[in-house]
Amino acid sequence: MKLLALGLGATAVALVVAAGGCSSSNKLPKFENTRIAASAIQGGDLDGTAHPFAVGVCAGNSPGNCFGTCSGTLVLPNMVLTARHCVENVADNIECGVTKFQGLRGGPGNYFVTTNSKMNGTTQGYHSVSQIVRTPGNDVCGNDLAILILSNNVSSSEAVPAIPSIRYDLHDKRISHLSGFTAIGYGITSPSGNDSGTRRIKQNIDMLCLDGTTQYSCKDVPANRLVPAKEFIGGDGTCSGDSGSGSFNQGSFAVGDFVTQGVLSRGGEDNGNCVLSIYTRLDAWRDLIVSTAVTASGNWTKYPKPNPDWTVYEPPVGKDAGTKKDAGGSSGGNCATTGAKVLGAECADVCECSAELGAPQCVSPTEGASQICTKACSTATDCGDGFTCTSGICAAATAAAPKPAAPKTEESSGICSASPRTMDPTKPVPWRYAGALAVAALAMAARRRKNRG
Repeated sequence: MKLLALGLGATAVALVVAAGGCSSSNKLPKFENTRIAASAIQGGDLDGTAHPFAVGVCAGNSPGNCFGTCSGTLVLPNMVLTARHCVENVADNIECGVTKFQGLRGGPGNYFVTTNSKMNGTTQGYHSVSQIVRTPGNDVCGNDLAILILSNNVSSSEAVPAIPSIRYDLHDKRISHLSGFTAIGYGITSPSGNDSGTRRIKQNIDMLCLDGTTQYSCKDVPANRLVPAKEFIGGDGTCSGDSGSGSFNQGSFAVGDFVTQGVLSRGGEDNGNCVLSIYTRLDAWRDLIVSTAVTASGNWTKYPKPNPDWTVYEPPVGKDAGTKKDAGGSSGGNCATTGAKVLGAECADVCECSAELGAPQCVSPTEGASQICTKACSTATDCGDGFTCTSGICAAATAAAPKPAAPKTEESSGICSASPRTMDPTKPVPWRYAGALAVAALAMAARRRKNRG
C-alpha cells in the first residue's frame, strides 16, 4: 500500500486514500505506526427507519448473508446508485489516470439490496439485482459509479426514492453548498471498528473541493493524483462500508427534500480517524443515469415518471441549452447524434452505439478485449443469437470468458479481510484499493474548515 507521510505542525502522520467499500470483522493492520484505511459513519448517529432510500448493498449468496458490505441510494423504485468498485475488481493501489477497473466480480445474482436498517441476520427488506450497469470508462477515478436494476419494485410504503441531483450542473449557482451535505451508510464507525451493516447518519459535512466553483476551488489539488473534474472532496465522517452511499445536499435535506449529489468512492485515515471523502459526481454521468432510468422503468411504464422531473437537464441561466453530454464521452441517453453501431461492434464512445440497445454501453466484455457496443443483461436470452451474458453484459458467444483466479487463503490482516478462509473464485470477494493523497489536499481541507468555522 502507498503511504504518504504528511507533516501537520509538530505531528507526522501517514495517510492512505482508499476505497470506502469493504468492511471486516477484523482490526486493520498497522504499518509504520498507522493503519491501512478504507472509506460507518464516524461520529454519526443510528438512522433507524428514518431514511430507507439509503440502502445497503450486500455481496453474498443469499439475502442477509453478506461477506461484503457497501451502501447505495434508491433513486427509482427498482434502481440503485452505488460505487463501481463494490461490484468490480480493481487493484489495491489507486493512481488516478493509471489504475483501471478489471471486470465484474460475479454477476447480478451475487448482489442484494436492502432497505432495512440492519443488513445481516435478517431477510427483511431485501431485493435481488437483475442487471448491473457501469460507467464505460475504465479509469477508477471519476468512473466509480455502478447502477443496479432490481428484479422488482420497492413499494412506496417501504421506501420513497431519493432524487439524483442531475437536473442542474452541481456547480450551478442555483445549488447552494454552504451547509455541506449529509452522509448515510452502513459502514464501520472507526478504522478499527467491526460494526458494519447498520445504517448510520452524519449531517453537516463540509464541501471542500468542487470543480467549477470559486468558493470550493480545486486548483490547489493535483487533479492527476487525487480528483478529476468528475469527483468532489468532502470532509470527514465516512469509513469502510460506506462506499456507494450518497451525499445529500444539506439545505434540501433539512426541509425534507432528499437530493443526492454523489456516490462515495474513497477516503483516508489519519491517526486512527477516517478523514476526507471523495465522491463521484452524479451530474458528470447524467446521460447514463437517465438512459438507465428509461430502461429500468420500461420507458416509464412500470411506474410514473419522477416528480420533480429530474431526468430533464436545465442549463445554467443565460447559457445555451445545447446537448449536455456525460463527462468523458460516456453518454447513451442524450448524445449529440444517434449512433448506428449494433451489438458487438467495436466502439470508442458509447454515442457511436445504437439507441436500439436501450441503455447502450461501450466497454470491454473481458480484460484486454476491445471495447464493443453492448448492454446490461442477466441471462443469455437477453442478448440474442450469437451473444452470451458475460459478467453482466452481452458479449460474443465465442469470446473467452474471464478465467477465475485460483483459490487462495485470505489472511485476516488484509484491509477488507474476514476471518481466514479459502476464497471461492466463482463468488465475489471483498473489495479494496488504496492510493496516495497530495499534501495540498490536507492543507486545503484544514484551511477550508478553519475559514468556514
